[in-house]
Amino acid sequence: MTAPYVQQRFMSGFAAGPGTNKVPSFADYTKERSNDSSRAFTYFMLGASGAVLTTAAQSTVHGFLTNLSASADVLAMATTEMDLSTIPVGKTVTIKWRGKPVFVKHRTQEEIDDANGVNLKSLPDPQDDASRVQIPEWM
Repeated sequence: MTAPYVQQRFMSGFAAGPGTNKVPSFADYTKERSNDSSRAFTYFMLGASGAVLTTAAQSTVHGFLTNLSASADVLAMATTEMDLSTIPVGKTVTIKWRGKPVFVKHRTQEEIDDANGVNLKSLPDPQDDASRVQIPEWM
């Protein structure tokens, strides 16, 4: 006796009546394997399909990444060049970059010493002068 949760399987749904074990034959639908040209054609089609799929995937990724890159007008606004030798010591120049002001200051030695002498604990956003500037005289 089987447990109630086990499904009992029969030999075939093709049986004509109780007690028969007739299994259908698919011989009419199979083809002979003596012809190697069909195997070569199958491999050729598989390789060609893979090549087409790879090209389509590459084209899709390329199109997606092209849409993500910045356009020429954005790149033109992203760069600004300025001659720093025209800024005298102790003066600040304001230039416009992407529509916003950027301040460039040529600091004196006294201003550099004052910035280095500040107590960092008294600042709301403590950051020493060496981490804010690459060249001490320019800020």
